[in-house]
Amino acid sequence: MSDVVRANNIVQLDAAQFRYDQPSLLSHQLAGHPLFTLEKLLVLAKRLPKNQVRFYYATDVKAYSALEGVAERHKGDLSLDEAISRIAEKKSYVFLQNLETDPEYNEVIQGVLGVIEPQTNKQDPGMYGRCGWVFLSSPGAETPYHRDHEKTFLFQIRGAKSLSVFDPEDPSVVSASENETFHSAYTLRETVYRPEIEPKAKVFTISPGMGLYMPFSAPHWVKNHDEVSISFSVTCNTRSSQRIEYVHRTNKVLRRAGLNPNGAGLSPAVDRLKYLAMRSWLNLRGKSVS
Repeated sequence: MSDVVRANNIVQLDAAQFRYDQPSLLSHQLAGHPLFTLEKLLVLAKRLPKNQVRFYYATDVKAYSALEGVAERHKGDLSLDEAISRIAEKKSYVFLQNLETDPEYNEVIQGVLGVIEPQTNKQDPGMYGRCGWVFLSSPGAETPYHRDHEKTFLFQIRGAKSLSVFDPEDPSVVSASENETFHSAYTLRETVYRPEIEPKAKVFTISPGMGLYMPFSAPHWVKNHDEVSISFSVTCNTRSSQRIEYVHRTNKVLRRAGLNPNGAGLSPAVDRLKYLAMRSWLNLRGKSVS
């Protein structure tokens, strides 16, 4: 493992202040890592399977745009080489996913989460599903409003960006129907940006050496500043995120049966029963994560 990953201070996270259900800033020493230059990321993009690389013209993509299918709608005549090597002038956006499949980058992913896990484990145990992602974007590019099925530790490598992050359990932001559809069908079709929710966002600005933790499934959108941006994201799940997902999935099943279940978080005892029921059912089908 490289020295830059082995060092215990590669990520600075205040364990005493950390809350798994709240976004928070952190700091890191990954900005100078040699794997995160444009040149190395172009090499990575070319060796990754095609389904792990997405790129497109970002000019017409805004916070309110639909994220699903965005690369197909805005790719035009853009090539991968141009999208990365000429990103400053091409107004492009590049997304490299599931970097844990690449041995070189997986070493960094596991090293970073290996530093984070002991600091968060007491409050939020059971880390699993460790993954990595890289986002490259042109000056001024926006990432549409969306949600992720993981907890996210986002590290800014180059440039600066602002992130508007929302509470996934605030019913004025996310309806019960949206939560249930998102967690059951793994789709963003009900995740739609509405200008009236913007005052409810917590806005964070990060630059090289800074990072941001985003809770499981927290809606967010991103605005790049006036330079090329490179961000590295490591994601994971834990027992708490599995519990949240299973409760929403159980509610979806109950609603389809004609019932009107209480929303997640209103009764810990009822939520636990829903979680155990869903886990048992998924175990029977061989689809649960222990």
